[in-house]
Amino acid sequence: SLFSTIAYQLAIAIPGTFGQAIEEKVKADPSILKKHIKLQLEGLIIEPLRLIDSATRPIVIVIDGLDECLGETTQGEIVRLLGTLSQHGNLPIKIVLTSRPEPWIRHEFDTQLLLPHTRRMFLEQTSETDEDIRAFLRSGFSDICDSPDHQQTMANVPKPWPSPSIVDAFVARASGQFIYASTVLKFVGDPSYQPIAQLDLVLSTASASKIGNSTNPLATLDRLYIQILSTSPDKQQTLDVLCTVIALTEAFDDFNSQMYYSTNLCQFVEELLRLQPEKALRTIRSLVDISKDGDVKFFHKSFPDFLLDASRSGDFLIDINAMHSRIALSCLKMIRLDPTIGETSPCAPYLLIGVYPLLKKSCAFLAWFPCWDG
Repeated sequence: SLFSTIAYQLAIAIPGTFGQAIEEKVKADPSILKKHIKLQLEGLIIEPLRLIDSATRPIVIVIDGLDECLGETTQGEIVRLLGTLSQHGNLPIKIVLTSRPEPWIRHEFDTQLLLPHTRRMFLEQTSETDEDIRAFLRSGFSDICDSPDHQQTMANVPKPWPSPSIVDAFVARASGQFIYASTVLKFVGDPSYQPIAQLDLVLSTASASKIGNSTNPLATLDRLYIQILSTSPDKQQTLDVLCTVIALTEAFDDFNSQMYYSTNLCQFVEELLRLQPEKALRTIRSLVDISKDGDVKFFHKSFPDFLLDASRSGDFLIDINAMHSRIALSCLKMIRLDPTIGETSPCAPYLLIGVYPLLKKSCAFLAWFPCWDG
């Protein structure tokens, strides 16, 4: 969890009194590593910090991307718990927290618990940001040219590649968002395709689109997502796989289960829904990552948000509720066909732990599903 990870990093950075206090705490109560995050914050961070002289230079902890933590409820709870640090006296600690300004996160910062003790900084597009993105793009394109994956196709391409004017165009399109620049580089540098052809595809993205509002700062990123998704030879299977990943992630977050992170998601999707995740996601690997263990992760939260928002995704909109129902029914069918599957299948964690939160979201099916006996 977040606070146990922070405690571990602090123990390494401050090996003396602080590190020893954490070590003794874990030895005395090993279960604390699995306890509620409130107890972890108190036992692994607050109590050891009291042993440090408050006059010493404050320890700075950076929590990057809070909006990508597990679920809205967990995000809000983390902010509230961090707010309680001010109630424990003059602890030698400062927190730097970055996040998109999601409503539930902003709500927590607007409470009296946090408002008097926080300073907000809104990151907007500036000339300095543009220069950072320009340098990031130049470096990324240079790495693509030098990559062994593209050694033959890029050997005779004039340098610098692409031209400064193209890099400038990407900087303008990015509108201060590094995620746009990062996605472009991943797409162009995909080892399975030729960079020049991939670059042409990105450049062919229309400067205007019927999808999304031009005043929306995400409009350019959305058009890039649409362009990349359009390269899929089987649009429906690609959307089904993406929707399944989002549905399962959401369900396991609600269930607060760690099993999701240790189970082969690709294998489960193949067995349960007869889909082919690796084939379906092959052309959009700049947006998702498939690990050697078969786990599927999105590079950035803005992509699943795009897929779930009809005003942004248009024809690429996914129906998460329908997928929850589809998964729930498929789980029940598998259990009915093989009651011992929980003991024999490597995907059993998804069935045995996942079926409850999935059915919770599609409980109407319990009333009429023909093979439900209870």
